[in-house]
Amino acid sequence: MTLPLWLLMALVAVVVGGVTTVIGRTPPGREPAVINAARHARRTSAFAVLAGLIAALGCGVVCLSLLTGPGVFGRVLLLIPLAAGVAHAVVLALGELAWPRPGGDIRRAALVRRGLFDAAPRGLVRAAAAGLGVTVAVLFLGALAADHTGRTLTVGGLAARLGPFPGLHYGGPVAAGLLVLVLTTAVALHVVAQRAAVATAEPEVETVLRRASAHRVLRGTTAAVLALAAELLLMVGSTLREAVALTGPAAPAGIGVTGVAVLIAAAVAGAAAVAVACWQAPTVPADGRVSAS
Repeated sequence: MTLPLWLLMALVAVVVGGVTTVIGRTPPGREPAVINAARHARRTSAFAVLAGLIAALGCGVVCLSLLTGPGVFGRVLLLIPLAAGVAHAVVLALGELAWPRPGGDIRRAALVRRGLFDAAPRGLVRAAAAGLGVTVAVLFLGALAADHTGRTLTVGGLAARLGPFPGLHYGGPVAAGLLVLVLTTAVALHVVAQRAAVATAEPEVETVLRRASAHRVLRGTTAAVLALAAELLLMVGSTLREAVALTGPAAPAGIGVTGVAVLIAAAVAGAAAVAVACWQAPTVPADGRVSAS
């Protein structure tokens, strides 16, 4: 995936996500604790998005300045969404640790055992699992199919090496970054599950606020993973199409159709990344009734 295309995806997600956030802002509620919690959540979310953008830009600039050798540009492009996802999750985790504490002389809290994914939206969990599965599968198959350079593919006895192809040269750093993203997300979800409850007379309001926090964590991580999957699939599809162009009738059977299918999958993953990044978290209206959008 070229840098302009990746930046276009990021800009679309930020603009649309920002508009939906403003439109869907929680209006002033009847309880000060709910108002403070919703305000804190919005600020944390905004800082997390800003941190993700800064991390993406910083990763591109720093890595291109320090790293040398073949395939550096491709490596950096693959690491950019991971850097953004990690920074986003870290800021959200810090925001949950700084969550407004219950005030007053008398405090009440329900004794509830919360698991890591209890508050997480099922749709985002499934999307994250699907994106992670596709990414890991492409990295594994790419490592097996790549030639000894770990970054190109040899097809049908061609003397020329085709690429870039996601072998170990690209897959090694990506796998390490993906592991960091998964661990950071798990920590952030754990902090969401264990943070202090909002002091409100309506348990449903506390539930939706916690769901919204988990939503924001998974939203950033899932968008990053899907963007990474789109980049990897684009690399594979482009290499297969290049092989067909060079070998012509001598190309292995089905390689052209496979290349087209992989490119379509890359487009779907990229569109899904933008859609997930713009998926608004649940909100609490002023009348206290829970809604989600």
